[in-house]
Amino acid sequence: MQDQTQQWEKRLYFLRTCEIFQNFSPEELRLIAERSPDRIIRPGEYVFSNREEAAAFYVLKKGRVKLVRVSPEGSERIEDVLFPCDVFGLFFDEPGEAAGEVDLRAEALTESLVGTMERETLEEMIQRSPRVALMITRALVDRLRESQRRLDRLY
Repeated sequence: MQDQTQQWEKRLYFLRTCEIFQNFSPEELRLIAERSPDRIIRPGEYVFSNREEAAAFYVLKKGRVKLVRVSPEGSERIEDVLFPCDVFGLFFDEPGEAAGEVDLRAEALTESLVGTMERETLEEMIQRSPRVALMITRALVDRLRESQRRLDRLY
């Protein structure tokens, strides 16, 4: 019983240390911890390997993961390297991209610990608290800005 309590405390502590979750209420953090089971991903293994599997809300808790876009012709482009506290996945639809046009993979670079929340659970949380959507949107905008900065340095 004590081990289980300690595990919950560790999961909640981790979430509180991530910027995206810092303004969440204790109830929202508890719900995220309850509904996003952890999974260990070994180096070279995929968190997800196609768009259908990517349709969830993933939180990287430990390790490094690379996001790779794959064209219909099979060419790959590294889109991002993720670190602990990064969120990823196709938890919202990408306008203008049909499922067959571009695929997305998330591959562990090091042993990684990933929490996974199904899209339906995320939508339920957003309906309960629109603030959740605001915090996720802010995280995505920050990632977009960082990607733009990297692109600007290339030119």
